[in-house]
Amino acid sequence: MTLRGERASEATPVSFRAMMAGFPTGVAVVAAFDLAGRPRGMTCTSICSASLEPPTLLVCIRAG
Repeated sequence: MTLRGERASEATPVSFRAMMAGFPTGVAVVAAFDLAGRPRGMTCTSICSASLEPPTLLVCIRAG
């Protein structure tokens, strides 16, 4: 996560693949800013790569 006002560096397919190779299983923290600019986040145990081009993560969230 970047600080408010900072741009995140873009992931390349090579760096994204290397990052996912280092995360075989476990807990991840997913964080973002909402439309009002407030930070939001959660922990999850279901995360995987969906594609390399563009680098995309699949995060499963249960709302119940």
